[in-house]
Amino acid sequence: MAPGYSGYTVSMSTTIKVSTELRDRLKSQAAARGRTIGEHLAALADQLEREERFARLRRQIAATAP
Repeated sequence: MAPGYSGYTVSMSTTIKVSTELRDRLKSQAAARGRTIGEHLAALADQLEREERFARLRRQIAATAP
């Protein structure tokens, strides 16, 4: 395999085990936003990563001497 190649493509999928209640919540949230569940999960992951970057930046700013 080429370096950096994971073997997965955009069209590949996998199964994750979640409760029926969580699946239904995600499905409802995704539908309300015009997304598939996969798109919604990607958006949620992006949002969490963004929040973590901003939290890290806030900590760095707070630790910087005036």
